[in-house]
Amino acid sequence: MEPVWKIKIRSNDKKALVDYIFDERLDTSCGGPKKIEDGIFEIEAFVKDSKKKLMTSRKTKSIDIEIYDDVIASATKKQNDISKQNRYSKANSKATAEYAEVKGFGVKE
Repeated sequence: MEPVWKIKIRSNDKKALVDYIFDERLDTSCGGPKKIEDGIFEIEAFVKDSKKKLMTSRKTKSIDIEIYDDVIASATKKQNDISKQNRYSKANSKATAEYAEVKGFGVKE
């Protein structure tokens, strides 16, 4: 699977940042650029490896791009932390037993 990189794009010119995002057709989080400090605007985006290389080669004075990590590799690594057991299989609570007996569509007859 091709890597997908999390990047942060910053600029002190909000219009230039928004134009850059639309020109590059970036997959960004909801909400648009946020003002972080001293008039700097920032937005997170997710790009494939080929797009990351193009973007880093086309940096401008007003646009700063910071590469964070490969989210695919990070998610794959985190899968090892997730248990493979069904944590509900040994549930002996009274509520679990009651719900096991429920049948039908929940419509009063």
